[in-house]
Amino acid sequence: MKFPTTCFIILLFPLLPTLIHCWLPGVNLGGLFIIESRMMQDAWNRTGCADKKSEFDCVLKLGQPAANAISSPGPNTIRIPLGYWMLEALVYKDSGHFPQGGFPYPVKVCEWAKNAGIYRSKPSQNSSRQAPASMHQDFQYERAYKLLEWMIKNRAHEPIPVQEQPDTKVPSHRILAVEKSLNVDAGKYLHIQMMNEKWGGGNPNASLEELYYAFYGDHHCVKWTPNVPVSKDGYMRHSCTNSRAGNWQVVVGEWSLSVNDKAEWGAEFGLESPGAKEWYRGWCAAQVVSYEKNEGWVFWNWKVDWIGGRNDWRWGYKSAVEAGVIPKDPGEAYKMGACAGFDNVNTLR
Repeated sequence: MKFPTTCFIILLFPLLPTLIHCWLPGVNLGGLFIIESRMMQDAWNRTGCADKKSEFDCVLKLGQPAANAISSPGPNTIRIPLGYWMLEALVYKDSGHFPQGGFPYPVKVCEWAKNAGIYRSKPSQNSSRQAPASMHQDFQYERAYKLLEWMIKNRAHEPIPVQEQPDTKVPSHRILAVEKSLNVDAGKYLHIQMMNEKWGGGNPNASLEELYYAFYGDHHCVKWTPNVPVSKDGYMRHSCTNSRAGNWQVVVGEWSLSVNDKAEWGAEFGLESPGAKEWYRGWCAAQVVSYEKNEGWVFWNWKVDWIGGRNDWRWGYKSAVEAGVIPKDPGEAYKMGACAGFDNVNTLR
């Protein structure tokens, strides 16, 4: 089975003349193949997975109606985290208890996204879904590399973005070798995305043989960013003045409206506090404007399901749109003047 011919053709703008500039408003489909049960506890329990900690044992699915729903409020991009276990030959049978037969599902998701007019991206995870110390080992990287090689062989010859997370071991020579063996035209070589240097993983270019098809990702959840004052003024000032630029070109691939764990349900930031939606609406606009100074953003996550027993739309794009916090047209952020009064703010799109 091969991926559809237009699958994985996201972030084509590095190939275009510099006079043409595109922004990516997008959402993550976290929870589709890689589960964070804390963000979907009720749905997780309904699948019969209440006593399971990961997707070793359970997997959720998407459908065409859901893909259509994603495109309707504005996003033109989806980002789908995948893992090495999609190639079942790489799974150690004594320790990897993943669902079998998963490969047709991301293929189908690409078809649904294509029908809905959405660009597709599939970051590959080199994680073993074990403790971090066990992730960063050569045999784990090798499994990720083999997955990438296999994915290249099972797709039409179109540019594909691949995100390596979380450090700088990027198998560019392996990818190029496969593409050359398939006689892929140089104009359609794979795009490789690394975490940018500001994310803290070191020099992303250290293992690259060339940079022409390189681009960069950034994750910026302000709630976990050191030295940001935990106050509405502190968060807004940070988002209006902090730059995620550096390695070029950068897409902020994970961000949210969630705030510091200790303050998120307090008087200042609680969702039921007076003026809460108005403030979060402005903070969302500030982040959108900030991240679009680069190449765009992908919100984490598209959909959540009652986090901690509450409708916490700060993590969910769909529910935040329904709450009136995220505008259906992301471009409305530029009309709000959320950063008025703060320094170093460029409001031009």
